[in-house]
Parts: sequence; C-alpha cells; structure tokens
Amino acid sequence: MSIHRQIGVGSILRVLALATSTGIALRLTPFVVHILGDRNYGLWTLVSTVGTYYALLDLGLSSAVTRHIAGALGNREKQEVNRIASTALAMYLVVGVLVFVASAIVASLSACFLHTPAEIGIFRRLVLIAGASTGLTVPVRVFVGLLNANLRFDISAGLDIMAVLLRAILTYLSLKAGSGIMALAWIVLAVALVSLAGTVACSYRVVSTLRLNVDHFQWDVAKRLISYGSISLAAQLADLLRFQVDALVVAGFIGVAAVTHYNIAGALAQYFISLMLAATGFLGPIFSRLQAANDSKRMRETLHLGSKVSVALANFVCFGLLAWGRPFIVCWMGTPYLDAYPPLAALALGLTVALWQTSSLQLLYGTSKHGIFAIFNSAEGLANLILSLLLVHRFGLLGVALGTMIPMLITKLLVQPWYVCRTTGLSVIEYYGVLGKTLTRTIAALLLPAGLTLHFSEPKLGALLWLAMASLCCFVPVVYFFVFNRAERELIGSIMPIRLSQSGRSTAIAEAVK
Repeated sequence: MSIHRQIGVGSILRVLALATSTGIALRLTPFVVHILGDRNYGLWTLVSTVGTYYALLDLGLSSAVTRHIAGALGNREKQEVNRIASTALAMYLVVGVLVFVASAIVASLSACFLHTPAEIGIFRRLVLIAGASTGLTVPVRVFVGLLNANLRFDISAGLDIMAVLLRAILTYLSLKAGSGIMALAWIVLAVALVSLAGTVACSYRVVSTLRLNVDHFQWDVAKRLISYGSISLAAQLADLLRFQVDALVVAGFIGVAAVTHYNIAGALAQYFISLMLAATGFLGPIFSRLQAANDSKRMRETLHLGSKVSVALANFVCFGLLAWGRPFIVCWMGTPYLDAYPPLAALALGLTVALWQTSSLQLLYGTSKHGIFAIFNSAEGLANLILSLLLVHRFGLLGVALGTMIPMLITKLLVQPWYVCRTTGLSVIEYYGVLGKTLTRTIAALLLPAGLTLHFSEPKLGALLWLAMASLCCFVPVVYFFVFNRAERELIGSIMPIRLSQSGRSTAIAEAVK
C-alpha cells in the first residue's frame, strides 16, 4: 500500500472507529441507564471522570513519544527510535505504579463527595478496578506512539474497532444476564488487556528493527521526553478542567442523578472532539517530519489545507448538533432528558470555534512549540472552573456549560490565532482570511441542509439518519469545489482509497513521508 493510501485508509478507519464507538454508545446508553438507574449510572460516569484524571500521571509522555519518534524517523535514525521507545517504556512502568497509588487515595477520599454508605462502597470498588485497568495497560501508549509515528493509523484504528465491539458485546450480555455495575468494570479491564496484547504484536510487526532493552534507557532521552511532556501535561490539565470537572460540579451542586442528564450533552460534545481528532490527527507526525526537513513552505501549505478541512467539518457537525440535537435526544433518551439540549448547544458553539483550529494545534505539538499554548490553555481551564461554579447556581446545567463556552470563545478567537501566526511566520490577516473564507462558504453550503431540516426533521432515529445523510450529500460537493482549490482537490483525491485524481503532483504530505 502506498503511503498516500495508507494515510487515507488510516483516516477513514479512525473515523469509522469513532462512528462504531459512537453508534454503539448511543444504542447501549439507554439500555444501560434503564438497567442501572440514574443514580448507579451517575456513579459509573463519576468513575469514568476520575479515570480521565489518571491522564495527568502520564506526564504528557504520550504526545512526547509520538513527536520524538516521528522526528527520529524523519532523520532515518533507527537506533534513536529504540532508545526513545525503551526509555519511554521504563517511564511508563513507573506511571503504572503511580496510577495504582492514586486509585487507592481516591477510593479512601470517596466519602468527601458521596453521602450514602452504599454509594461509597460501590464507588471505592469501581475506582480500584478502574485503576488496575489503567495501571496495567498504560505501557501500551509506547506502542501506540510507535504506530502513529509510522503513520499506521489504520492498525491502531482497527484495534480500536475490535476493542469497542468486544466491550459492547460483553456489556450487553452481562447486563442482560442480570449482572450489575461491577461487571462493567471487570469487562473494561479484560478488554484493555486484550487490546494491549494486540497493539504490542502489531508494533513489532510494523517496526521490524524495534528492540526494547533496558540497556537502551538513556537519561538524556528521558529528560527530552519530560521536557516536552511537561508542557503537554499543562495543556491536558486545562482540557480536564474544561470537560471533566463539569460532572463533579453538577454532582456537588445539583445532584448525582443530574450527572446523567448533563453527561448526554458532554458525551455528544466529546464525540465532536473525537471526530475532529480522528479526521486530522495524522497531521502532527507529518508536521514533525516537515520540521526535521526544515520545509517551512510546505508546513504552511499543510496548515492551510488542514484548516479548511477543520472548519468545514466542524461547521457541519455543529449544524447537526444544533438542528437535530433536540429531536435526537427525544428519540434516543426520551423527553425527560431534554434539559440536556441547552448545555449541548452552548458546548457545540464553543467547541466549533475551538475545533476550527485543530490543524494549528497539531502544528504546535508536532513542532514542539506548544509551550505558550499550554499556559493560556491552563488559564482558560481555570476560568472555566470559576465560571461554572458561579453560573451553576443561577442557570443550573446550562450555567456549567456556559462556564466552558465563554473562556473557550475568547481564547480560540483571539489568543490562539495570534500565537500560531507568530510561530509559523504567517500574517494574522492571512490566517484569519483562510478561516473567514472557509467559514463563509461552508455556511452557504449549509443553507440547503437547513431547508431540509425545517421540512423533514422529526424525533425518529431513522428519519434523522436519512436527513443527516441527505444533508451531507448536499454539503460535501459544494465544499469540495468551492472551498478547496485545484491543488488541494488533487491532494485529497490522492489519499482516498478509491482514486479521485490521476495527478501525480508533488504535495506537502508526499514530501513529508518520503
């Protein structure tokens, strides 16, 4: 398979993996909520939220491993790949131990935010099992980093699809047989171990020269990984404050049952983020390789193309959440959960502006220039927490979402574009010009889908699915021919599994992966 097809297949499989995960989650969630009840499902959501905080113990190593291995591959340094992977694996083993310790601490403090003995007991056991799952499988991130740095997103996506399907089947069968919430935790652990084994095996097959050895551990490599990762950690902390602390605020000020309602909006927002990362996440390693080749011209070309894709995709998804969110919630969860729509609308608007710039964020991480970004991202996360605490009293669930949206709009509309332009050497006018033209044309492309929605939208899953497909068919051709120029259309065609273009024109991505 050519490198172009490999990238195209990988991107499609990443989106397919997300679609599979999303479709299964949407199908299973009402079933799980019905079996467990709002309170138990709220506890499960809290455990999942706490589990995301374990990402802080990663110390930003995941992004550091991918970044440095991609750079080593760009310089054809095979031994450096072994040194980076061996050093990272040793560091991850330490992280695994820290996760076990953190789980024990969280379990011991559960009485601080839960009030009944039954809830406290269940929560403690769930947290310990979740900690074991994360602690035992955290070394897999080294091998995921190896696959991503080699642009083998197709393999990692395929493994994700298999894990999602296996977890869904086991979850359904377990709850159908009468098992309770504890069975869900054991299923997550078992599937994670299976996924770990598959990822390790595939990594050794892709990187035939991979040799993990304690003798390859080097302190200078560890320092480089920590230096890069510590900055990524600050950005991750901000993301946790923006998206994961909301459930704790809702539980503390409104109630555990309300977490289930807010989680509907939060889950759809997370699917939005995941879709954007699945579609454009391959750009980070490409930017790393272009930097190693000192090719700033092609970096800017790739950034412009990625920005157009990000704006077009984000605008369509935002339109869908706003236009079809209310009827979808009705047919998915039922009318009693319609209070999730206002926070969903607020989160969708804020995220759309943020996700316009997914490609620029990939550039910052891919070129190790994300330090200032981490600072203002952290400030945004802190502002999010403060505003959520202030607004929850007056606006309830909507107030928590507004606390996330307002700082995000300010940061992503003003601060991040300025920093990206300063980093890449672009003029601010040129950068906003690309975003502005794409925004205007994609909004025009949404006029026909808006008309279809006014006439055919109804709270039936089949009708909404057909409406979404029809809207997409109307939207894509307009964007393809009026947003992207000829060279960009040739590049898009070259990475599709089915050839859309016969041109052999040299492109930024082609040069990056040679």
